[in-house]
Amino acid sequence: RVDLAERAARVEEIPPEVLRAYLGGRGLGAYLVRAEGRHRLDPLDPSAPFVVATGPLTGTAAPTASRTSATALSPLTNTLFDANSGGFFGIRLRRAGYDALWIEGRADAPVVLSVDPDGVRFEPAGDLRGLGNRAVQRALAERHGPKAAALTVGPAGETGSRLANVAHGERFFGRGGLGATWGAKNLKAVVVRGEEPIEVADPEGFAFVVRECRKWLSAHPVTSRGLPEFGTAVLMNVVNAVGALPARNFRESRFDRADTVSGEALREITVGKKACPGCPIACGRRIRLGGGEVQGPEFETLWAFGVDLGLADLAAVARLNLLANDLGLDTISAGATLAAARELWERGDLPWDPLEGGEAGVARLLEEMALG
Repeated sequence: RVDLAERAARVEEIPPEVLRAYLGGRGLGAYLVRAEGRHRLDPLDPSAPFVVATGPLTGTAAPTASRTSATALSPLTNTLFDANSGGFFGIRLRRAGYDALWIEGRADAPVVLSVDPDGVRFEPAGDLRGLGNRAVQRALAERHGPKAAALTVGPAGETGSRLANVAHGERFFGRGGLGATWGAKNLKAVVVRGEEPIEVADPEGFAFVVRECRKWLSAHPVTSRGLPEFGTAVLMNVVNAVGALPARNFRESRFDRADTVSGEALREITVGKKACPGCPIACGRRIRLGGGEVQGPEFETLWAFGVDLGLADLAAVARLNLLANDLGLDTISAGATLAAARELWERGDLPWDPLEGGEAGVARLLEEMALG
């Protein structure tokens, strides 16, 4: 439990009955925030906590069990909010000996929180202020080594954008504007290092269940063929075909050029797959773009920056995805906001067209949304 204002930290035991009742992740995070009555605070109040919570399977051999939950009061909705991400952070946190990380208070200067089995250190982050997520992650990897896992915020979080996310490498705690709560705390990054193995109570029985789960994943057409071959964008043409693809700010249920931003189109420029730790599905994509290899957009981003804006240009969507991710903007919220603005312009309620200039115009607006 960390207080940034006091630069203090302590370890608290979570009662076994609480862990049994709420298991971990989303349930544990919501319980911890509400148990102290903090759920009624203003989301940007320094006393409002940000909780990272793991589950009992995080870091074990269970397939797809690299998930981590972030729970906080949302600056966007003013509700108790949960976001979820795959990646190494939750695994390292558990291997450092912690099931959850509670952060409250506001540091007097930008700070990086460094967590390991020996405790917490508060490191100055003035040199990281204003940098995008990619630059911050590179700097932290150089300082803390390749086995450390980091959460970061980009400029959008620092400026308090209510669309700001928290980056977890190339994954994100995306919705709810949770990145803005870090800006309110002067928190630029959290780094965790932990390598202790995670023990299970019944290794033999657990191994059997894991084998059975992997069999189910291998037998199902979505997890054995669809997602591994096309990524999450496998949904695009399927959802469009049944008339359930919201387009142009949900005014239409089909997009006549959905195939240009589909999983099939993405496959043509895919150069590799990327999986979260322990996941046999590998739905992440590395793609060719501008002479290099970069992270490919997920289905939700292809929808938000493509279908919802009426932009049928896969390369443009991929570039906008990289920009938003580096700025620390949630692509779904940002795309939906721009689509709503476009409808207002078409109705005559907005004096300027948010899509004027195409990709370049959208990129400029994303920067303005992040930087203020």
